[in-house]
Amino acid sequence: MFTIDAWNIDRNIVWFVKISDTGSNFLIELFTTMSDAQNGTNRQAYEYTLGFGSSLKVNLTNEGSAVYPVGYYMESEDWHLKVSGQDGDTTAIFRIKEFVELDSIEHAIYRNADLIPLRPPPRSTITRTHPTTARLIWDRTYPPWSQV
Repeated sequence: MFTIDAWNIDRNIVWFVKISDTGSNFLIELFTTMSDAQNGTNRQAYEYTLGFGSSLKVNLTNEGSAVYPVGYYMESEDWHLKVSGQDGDTTAIFRIKEFVELDSIEHAIYRNADLIPLRPPPRSTITRTHPTTARLIWDRTYPPWSQV
């Protein structure tokens, strides 16, 4: 099964990544809509890997007609995607969500003296009053990408 292990794509928008097996390697294609990814139209960028494996670094090549050419979100990294897959995996389309910039903790809402007493008690007292399964659900993390 093909997977996306990490991404570093700049234009910070929702992307659709299509990964397909071409025989000796796999093809990664980048689209802006699900219908484009399914039909193979309006491709924004693409690249072929050098074989199969885990966490392969992919540097995408922009299409000449790309409306949204891609760059590196973090310039310190020299890859757009890290993908994994084996020979014979079926074609998969993934939706990658945009990165989110959060307000700094120094934001005024976090320093409002009227809100401080409204905070819940420390987590240690909460976990003693709830069943173990509920705690496991809250502690579980989910990746910000999903196969569609």
